[in-house]
Amino acid sequence: MGWDGLPMFAIYHNPKDYPGRFVVRRWLILPGGDIQPDPEPLAVTFTLEWARLEVPGNCWRLERHDMDDPCIVEVWM
Repeated sequence: MGWDGLPMFAIYHNPKDYPGRFVVRRWLILPGGDIQPDPEPLAVTFTLEWARLEVPGNCWRLERHDMDDPCIVEVWM
């Protein structure tokens, strides 16, 4: 899969596929605005702090939006 676009990373807490864990998932914002998920999680951890360590260091943290999935803790771009 190519990654020609703007990556963003969402940190989830307690998603259905990893109950009780924090999960970092990479998404790609493609030209035209389509959003494509990476098929596998970037990381699965026990704490939010550990999950944040998996996000690339050149990203900025965004607060979650009211319309986000309730499992999303924060998004990094």
